[in-house]
This record gives sequence, structure tokens and C-alpha cells, in this order.
Amino acid sequence: ANEVGEAFRIQVHVNWVRFSYVVASGYVAADTAHKTQLEYQASGNRWNSRVAFACLDSLVWQSLASVIVPGLTINRICWAANLTINKLIRMRTLTTVGPLTTRWLVTGIGLGSIPFIVGPIDRTVHSAMDGSLRRFAPKAEQPTSTKGED
Repeated sequence: ANEVGEAFRIQVHVNWVRFSYVVASGYVAADTAHKTQLEYQASGNRWNSRVAFACLDSLVWQSLASVIVPGLTINRICWAANLTINKLIRMRTLTTVGPLTTRWLVTGIGLGSIPFIVGPIDRTVHSAMDGSLRRFAPKAEQPTSTKGED
């Protein structure tokens, strides 16, 4: 939601962009609650360090991968697109592009870039989490038998 909000930032009042972050943050909260509940149930309905870590891990990962990094990325893509289009207009390379067209071009570039940023952002956040927070994850209980498990 916030990526779309950032793409439309040039078109709408900033409060709509802020609202898109509220929606995205609601998703983060819901996913964190879901992942925490699953770990809680897997722990025999007992709160323990694994449940707490599942909550923290989900909250941090989703905040980074679903809200902070994509929002910043689309914001900067749209900023650069707007800057470039306006520079081309000033250089008279683009002569028939008015303010309305410029706004829609920037929005289109922002929306069009969303599918291309998801995979790289997810991989980068996974790697960063694996090299930092996840190094402190509580150890899983050792299974009694590993036969047939990957």
C-alpha cells in the first residue's frame, strides 16, 4: 500500500500518502500477530523465548521489507523521475510535456517499478536479518529422529 502511496505522492495530498503507511503498518501488525500465534501454538500454548523471537523477527522483517525499504525506494525513484523529466523540459528535449503529464509520468514510473523492487528488497532484508538479528535466535529443540527430514 505504501509503495502505491509513494507513487501517487506527486498527485495527492500528503495525508493520503501517510494513510497508505497506516494501511501497510496494519499489515505488518497483522502478520506479526499471525506468526506469533503460530509459534505460540507450536510451543504448546506457552509464551517462551522462541515465541518472543518469532514476534520480534516478524515485526522487524515485515517493517523493513514491506514498509520502510520499499517506501523509501519508490520515493527516491519518483523523485529521480520527476527531477529527470523536469531537467529534460528545461533543456527543451521534452517540449510538449506539461505539469499534468509530468505528474502522471512520475506516478507511472513509480507504479511500474514496484514489481521489480520486491525480490531484491526481500533478498536483501533476509540477508541482513540472517547476518544480524537472526544470529541471536533461540535454538530449536533437537528432534528425536531426523530420519527422512531435510
